[in-house]
Amino acid sequence: MERMGTRLTNVFGPALKVLVSGLTVATAAAAGLAVAALNVGGSFEQQMALVKNVSRATADEFDKLTAKARQMGRDLPITAAEAASAMYELASAGMSVAEILDSIDSIVAVSIGQNYGLAESAQLVVSTLRGFGLEAAEAGRVVDVFTNAANSSQLTMEKLSNSMTYVAPLGKALGLSLEEVTSAMAVLSDTGMEASQIGTSLRRVLSSIADPAGQAAREIENMGVKVYDALGNMRPLADIMADFGAAGMDAQQALRIFGDRGAVAAIQLSAMSQKMREYQEALKETGTAQSQLADLMGTWVNIRKAVTSAAQDVLITVFDQIKEKSKEVAGAFRDLINAVNEWAAGTEVIGESVKAFFEGLTGGLPSLEDFKSALTNIDVDAVVEKFRNLGETIKGLIASVKNIVTAIPWQAIFNNFEKITKVVLYGWVAGKGLQIGGGVLLLAAAFGKLTSSIGATSKALTGASI
Repeated sequence: MERMGTRLTNVFGPALKVLVSGLTVATAAAAGLAVAALNVGGSFEQQMALVKNVSRATADEFDKLTAKARQMGRDLPITAAEAASAMYELASAGMSVAEILDSIDSIVAVSIGQNYGLAESAQLVVSTLRGFGLEAAEAGRVVDVFTNAANSSQLTMEKLSNSMTYVAPLGKALGLSLEEVTSAMAVLSDTGMEASQIGTSLRRVLSSIADPAGQAAREIENMGVKVYDALGNMRPLADIMADFGAAGMDAQQALRIFGDRGAVAAIQLSAMSQKMREYQEALKETGTAQSQLADLMGTWVNIRKAVTSAAQDVLITVFDQIKEKSKEVAGAFRDLINAVNEWAAGTEVIGESVKAFFEGLTGGLPSLEDFKSALTNIDVDAVVEKFRNLGETIKGLIASVKNIVTAIPWQAIFNNFEKITKVVLYGWVAGKGLQIGGGVLLLAAAFGKLTSSIGATSKALTGASI
């Protein structure tokens, strides 16, 4: 029986070890998966809860928003949480759920295509839509205009973000289109203007020609520039600025009409009015944002990001399956912690324990008077003298080392380094030879002693036999 038990152990023991190891690895993997799911899924749940609160979505609308965010996370190089963050920006700007769903695809396209933050892209698009009084369904047009401008001029998404809010409301009031305003901004950007200057200076130009007063009005009239047509509508901005250029507007006239903030921009626009027209036509091209997104989706970086975001959607799925039980367990832990807190507050156990610790610590300390008395009994002069003697000893030691180093004929050693090396080598070899010779002599003496011992033993045996 014992042998049989041993054989069974030998057979099944390794298999049992493998099984236990596998279970350990599986348990660790499951725990890691649960932690990752709680982190990723919890963040997404929190972000979508904010979207729901701000958008005041119904249960059905919230399900549509959630499904859209997750679908974008699976299909695009953004995470579901990033899509939810963009939805929050749109909802915060007052967009309805329907408007969010209408515009989110275009916003993501321009964000990826122009390598610009998703939340920042959402803010820019929604402020432009609101500024020009456009419907959310026209978000595609807006992002195409931005993409065309960024691809053909020095105007960037960042410059648009920092300047569009200054100009859009006034442009709308004057009847200017998004393309007209953006083409003027592109021209000013090409001249090297910073983002903040583009917005403020263009707004000053528009306000100056829309409602000139006093000397500015007289200057415009004397130059023969017509701002409005026969029906009272503002003429195209490029035509107005071309007329200022044709009239030979100089710096002084520009300052009188447009002031310090608008004079430089007005001179640049009047000189580059034809470029404004070209930009305005180029900005009308449609589908460029989505086309650029499709091109970029095939790059390694975006494929890698898409894989990561798709993996996060798996974690969100796991989170949906474990979140209720996880919340239940977390709530139980919270209750236990609160119970400990109530017990600690009621018994004052922590405070009393700390007091006892300090009492034990201070019990062996001398009184302040005894400590002061001990300090006064220290012979300060003796302590100083000890340190002085130590310093002099160290000083003498350093001087001795210095003398030894100085006494060594370093130059002679360097000059005869090869000879010294040979002497040392020969000496080492000679020493080794003497050691070997001595060893041979010792070995010979040992053999001699061994021979004598053998001879003596033979005589003893011979004598004994007789």
